[in-house]
Amino acid sequence: MPQRKFLSLVSIILCLSLFGCNAYKDVSLSNDVFLSHKIWKENYDKYVYLVHDDGKTYTLDDVTVVKDSTNTKVKVLSGTSNLLVADSMTKKSKNEIKKEKRKEVHLYLTKDESREIEDGAGIELDETDIQKVTMQGRKYKGVLAVVLGIVGVFVGLILLLFVVLFIALLTNGSGGGSDSNSDPQCYVATMVYGSTESPEVLTLRRFRDQYLKPYKLGRLFIDWYYKNSPSFVARHQSNSVLTSAIKTIWDILIRVINRF
Repeated sequence: MPQRKFLSLVSIILCLSLFGCNAYKDVSLSNDVFLSHKIWKENYDKYVYLVHDDGKTYTLDDVTVVKDSTNTKVKVLSGTSNLLVADSMTKKSKNEIKKEKRKEVHLYLTKDESREIEDGAGIELDETDIQKVTMQGRKYKGVLAVVLGIVGVFVGLILLLFVVLFIALLTNGSGGGSDSNSDPQCYVATMVYGSTESPEVLTLRRFRDQYLKPYKLGRLFIDWYYKNSPSFVARHQSNSVLTSAIKTIWDILIRVINRF
């Protein structure tokens, strides 16, 4: 069983490493590369076009393309130009701004004194009109970043487990304890689940014996738990809200424990 779980974990890491974690970054393309880009050609109508010419910026609406005879390159990009006016009234979240930037294609035109772009008029652009193009593309983070992310998640879950166990008894006063080596009752767990032999309590005992007792820090925690939990139970056993809250958290932790 441990071997199967290990192999499953390795498979997940390999799959995530293969596909990677994608972020976005600004990329600059030449006119030739852009006009022959396969993904753009197939989805050109899903982008927002901004034309930069002579210090002014225009939006290009109702875009259409004309491809060459071999269908490998766009010969003409046409649409209706509208002078861009900054909208300072509409407030947008960072996520909204990021999503909009991913759809933007910025077309920087070559200098041409004979070219006149009129607001609201049609315009046709070919390869000689476009100097460069900037847009956002996916950035591959790589295998190491993926693996470190997965390791971080597992470490975080383990730390969360100990933190929640500690918080459950944080407001305790001291009280008479029991010898942890004589397998005393799991007081708080019994208060939450109603029986010393419930499956949940047995799972917590297994976690105690397999993952806490073998280590000095774990044994110190066990001693502290059994010293303080009787007074905690005596004080809070009639508090249904607290009991329900602890049960909700421990149910999640027990599901995590049962997977190991």
